[in-house]
Amino acid sequence: MKRKKWILPKGYIEFNLSPFESAKKEAYEEAGVIGANETVELGSFRIKSSIGVCDLLVYSMEVIEVLEDYPDKDQRKRKWFSIKEAAENITIPEVSGMILSLNDKIRK
Repeated sequence: MKRKKWILPKGYIEFNLSPFESAKKEAYEEAGVIGANETVELGSFRIKSSIGVCDLLVYSMEVIEVLEDYPDKDQRKRKWFSIKEAAENITIPEVSGMILSLNDKIRK
């Protein structure tokens, strides 16, 4: 069954990578985007998953390259949103608030 909702790329922190480097790798694999090395941590939230309770960190990332070919291309559809549209389309209320605060956080 394919999901029709919008999600953030997410995954585990890899052994040899920082949390943000792991997030950049997930963004490449799931959305085919390459990001700059500077970031802003937007916040965190907790979810229940099949392996238990997970705490997730959310980062901003300036996209510097969009790839046509990427590992999950056949499994995921990439879509671009304005900040307002993204906040309206995400189903996790905590993340919606983080997205809405994005303009203020990246200007600091």
